[in-house]
Amino acid sequence: MDNAALLNDLLTRVEETRAQVGTTWPYHADADTGAWHCTEDGDWCGGHWVEMLRIAGVLQGRPALIEEARDRCEALRPYLERDD
Repeated sequence: MDNAALLNDLLTRVEETRAQVGTTWPYHADADTGAWHCTEDGDWCGGHWVEMLRIAGVLQGRPALIEEARDRCEALRPYLERDD
C-alpha cells in the first residue's frame, strides 16, 4: 500500500471516529468491532484527538474541522493541571 492510500485510510478513520463519538472523546477502540470507548473529559489522550482533527482539517482544506480542533483544545484547558 502506498503512502497516499495509507493517509486516505487515516483520514477516513478520523471521519468515522468523529461520527461515532460526537462530542465525547475517543479513548480506545474495540479490536474486534472498531467501536470506540469514550471519555467525557479527554483523559490522557485528548490532545491526540485534537491534533488528529487539526491535521485532517489542514490536509483536507476544511476550516470547520480546524475550528473544531481549536474548540476541543479549549475544552481541555481546565484539565491542564491534573496529574494522571
